[in-house]
Amino acid sequence: MGSKQPLRPELLAPAGDWPALRAAVINGADAVYFGLQDFNARLRAANFSTDELPTVIAYLHAHNARGYVTLNTLVFPNELPRAAERLRVIAEAGADAVIVQDLGLVRLIRRLAPSLPIHASTQMTLTEPRGIELVRSLGVQRVILARELSLDEIRRIAQALSGYPPEGIGTFGRGPEPEGIGTFGRGPGRGPAVELEVFVHGALCISFSGQCLASLALGGRSGNRGLCAQACRLPYQVLAEGEPVPALRQAQGGPSRPRAARERRYPLSPQDLGAWDRVADLVALGVRGLKIEGRLKGAEYVAAAVRAYRAAIDAALAGKPFALGPERAAELAQGFSRGFTHGFLDGADHQRLVVGISPKGRGLLVGEVVARTPRGIVVKMAARADVKPGDGVVFEDPRAEDAEQGGRVVLVEPAPKPARCHAEPAEAPLKGLEAHAARGRRNPAGRSDCLLLVFRRGDVRLGAVPVAARVWKTDDPEVRKRLAHSYARDRVAHPEPLDLRIHAEIGGPLSIEASDAAGHTARVAWEQPLEPAERQPLTLGALREQLGRLGGTPFALRNLEAARLDAVMAPRSVLNALRRQLVEALVAAREAAARHPIADPDALAALRRESPWLTGRAAEDGKGSGGTAAGISILVRSPEQLDAVLGWEPPAGVPGPAMVYCDLRGPSQTAGAVARARAAGRPVGLASLRIIKPGDEDSLRRLAEARPDAILARNLAAVAFFAERQPRPLLVGDFSLNATNDLAAGALLALGLDRLVPGCDLGWDQLDALLRRVPPDRVELVIHQHVPMFHTQHCLFAAELSGGRERGECGRPCVRRVALRDRRRVAHPVEADAACRNTVFHASAASAGDRLAGLRRLGIRHFRLDLLRETPEQTLALLDRYSRAACAP
Repeated sequence: MGSKQPLRPELLAPAGDWPALRAAVINGADAVYFGLQDFNARLRAANFSTDELPTVIAYLHAHNARGYVTLNTLVFPNELPRAAERLRVIAEAGADAVIVQDLGLVRLIRRLAPSLPIHASTQMTLTEPRGIELVRSLGVQRVILARELSLDEIRRIAQALSGYPPEGIGTFGRGPEPEGIGTFGRGPGRGPAVELEVFVHGALCISFSGQCLASLALGGRSGNRGLCAQACRLPYQVLAEGEPVPALRQAQGGPSRPRAARERRYPLSPQDLGAWDRVADLVALGVRGLKIEGRLKGAEYVAAAVRAYRAAIDAALAGKPFALGPERAAELAQGFSRGFTHGFLDGADHQRLVVGISPKGRGLLVGEVVARTPRGIVVKMAARADVKPGDGVVFEDPRAEDAEQGGRVVLVEPAPKPARCHAEPAEAPLKGLEAHAARGRRNPAGRSDCLLLVFRRGDVRLGAVPVAARVWKTDDPEVRKRLAHSYARDRVAHPEPLDLRIHAEIGGPLSIEASDAAGHTARVAWEQPLEPAERQPLTLGALREQLGRLGGTPFALRNLEAARLDAVMAPRSVLNALRRQLVEALVAAREAAARHPIADPDALAALRRESPWLTGRAAEDGKGSGGTAAGISILVRSPEQLDAVLGWEPPAGVPGPAMVYCDLRGPSQTAGAVARARAAGRPVGLASLRIIKPGDEDSLRRLAEARPDAILARNLAAVAFFAERQPRPLLVGDFSLNATNDLAAGALLALGLDRLVPGCDLGWDQLDALLRRVPPDRVELVIHQHVPMFHTQHCLFAAELSGGRERGECGRPCVRRVALRDRRRVAHPVEADAACRNTVFHASAASAGDRLAGLRRLGIRHFRLDLLRETPEQTLALLDRYSRAACAP
């Protein structure tokens, strides 16, 4: 038996403007994703207007590329009418899918335009099968996986989804189901398996996408709202037990030394993802989409990435090995590169993910500074590297507080060899991409020779360039010219096969019927009666020659057959005119078929009117009702804090904690906490991990086995897992579910949540708008919290305090207290959870204590304090303060 042919994946390219869009499709992208002027996670890109959208989609379809529109931000309640209007425009323009983060938009799309495909953005933080199956049942056709997954984890997800539902999966939970929801993983409405999409190239966020609150906490701008300020690219000093960690790490050195100690001033700034040599593995796993990041980058970057990954995908489909040649490698590096890694595709490597010397693009490593002269800089060139006049270079200086020195080279000449130039490097200085780019090239002066680089006067402060600095080529005009040329002439990279059927009968019309691969059809005819040919009758060969001239169209002639072909004559001008008419008719048929009908123009109003969760009516079972008395719950993160809470004696007239949530490390601490709380007569809840990945499912089972009174569900996997259990504990959805509007809140409540913590992106006005449509007794509000700014798979403890690459070999340095000190000398605590994922918390606690009276007037009865590193004494003081305020008349 032959081997199974792998599924052909899509190559998806970013487009922040028209040049990038053209560069993508002309170089062979199968699909392009782009944003409009709002509800778009890359608002700093040029983007496209709604007026342009039909033209954009028509251009893409004319080039046989699909167009995916990003509406991948969180939406506030008062913005939903505008979002509904954007969705109407997108549907009527014929977009091939919309990429969304907000669960509320999923419901809205299903009601408004059911035929419009929905792709779950990586901002949904989907990392395991249970949550993926949940969003599939809501109407999502494709999931863009979190970038923190390894190839093995992706394989396990794909295998699990192909076998859904797992044993024990029942319905979503109690209560009315949102529009379009059937049963969880089975029953009526179950469609095909959800498609998976994976990022293969571009910038990496240090946080799980959708879980980063750093820009919001530090600058009032939210990445979940399209305004990421890139706080991860700022300098931080790592502190352990309050003292600076020696800020030196081993990084690949220059030609004169194999390993050089260099300062890591940017410990949260990862290198970029470059997985061209993992494409074959992803194709074999059946991944449907391979995605290039970069809507903020230019057309040349897009062209370089598409060219490389188009070749890698085609090689994988042909079963051939793929090697990135020197030309492609140079294009990728100088399109934009902070240095490339496989990210997490090979598993965690905490020593390699972050180099941390600079957050900027580096380009290609070409050598090392060995001397300064009054004329310029002497560089010992790396093997087969080259620099020529016109190239831009930068001199790496980890100590530079401001911009590093660099400029455009105006003259290159051989230099007298200083002593350091005579020593060969102990090991090859070029690794990875640099080695690919250097292969087959030699510098003008010969291998490993020294060159004098001369710059225009004033461009480079020669005295500020440190000896031993690594030299990077950041720009090569020849490479830029080659990339610009790749999309200078419009063409269709993937013509669609076209089948034609001819009917030519003496005395009748000449008719041609066409059909494309998708089943669209068109028919044209020359109505003048055909006459017998006197000398040169029409033949299939002549017809193929004339009708096959389809250059500049979306089509390429595949089959030509004749239903009847008499010996007739027809002028070439007629055949050419029929060909043009046929193409126009077929394109029109494709455009008409691409448009999505609007099923319910008043979808938003209908959803709000029909759902009991959005009208203020309490749930029938009343489990989420808190009555009229306000209650304070508290989340503890240490046994000492738990002891303080359990021993707290409330002031007169103040009730004890309504719930004690425990977010502790390890199952032994968790089980012991439940027993101690029960012995003290206090209701106790347990918090799930913020992220569940394949292999973490047992953590949910252990929480269930501890039999707590409540579960704080921080992801969709936990929601689905506990909603299915009977009997089940009180189920509270945490802020990490990102519910910022009434449709999203209603969907989550209908999935089985008893209460819900609103998303952190909501300001007070937006919270007020939410509470006008969601029953306040279903809301739990955090009123004291160190905002969790970054939540990351990258372990700062292992990276900075050990040589361990992954969890099993780090020596558990997370027992130490670590913090990141920012430019304002504020130290932000870092904590590791039970799965060794790190959270960087804001140093100062955010408090809503002065707003409690107003919040109570809005009807909120469930308040929560989230502790971090508070001492027992501080814990008791917080309980006294907030409980009095919550219960004040």
